[in-house]
Amino acid sequence: IVPSGANPFRYFLLPLKTIMLLFTTFGILPLFLFFILKNKGRQIWKQMDFWLLIAVIYGIVSYFIAIPAGTGIVRLVGYAWPVFLLAVPFLIQDLFEFDKKSLLKLSLTHLFVAWLPLETQRIFGDTITSAVFVILVVLGAYFYSFYILKNRFSFAA
Repeated sequence: IVPSGANPFRYFLLPLKTIMLLFTTFGILPLFLFFILKNKGRQIWKQMDFWLLIAVIYGIVSYFIAIPAGTGIVRLVGYAWPVFLLAVPFLIQDLFEFDKKSLLKLSLTHLFVAWLPLETQRIFGDTITSAVFVILVVLGAYFYSFYILKNRFSFAA
């Protein structure tokens, strides 16, 4: 039962913000991680240093356990930082050969994805419309980044 004058769609805001957080907190680095694990998963587990293995496992578990773990989802998703801020850069360095144009495109897309929710919320407020807008734009940015990863990068290892 919804009180008169109340927005019945307000219950969708928290799940939409959760999806938005999962896709934007670390920019496009989750895409890099899952692209690497999909294509080189079995090989890299055997070759990783112990500290890198711990960072990857801890980060992935933290990333996915953040949703059911509690209400401070922003903070809980942030606990996955070791995998995205330590492990992914090391894995990218070892597994990909970059050209400057692709690196620039991916860097700008990464910054765009990371800052989009903050700027959208500042301009349009904390609404369902702004959350849906961010999710759709970020999904487009992820597809664009995937296209670059798939077509312009070549695995070095």
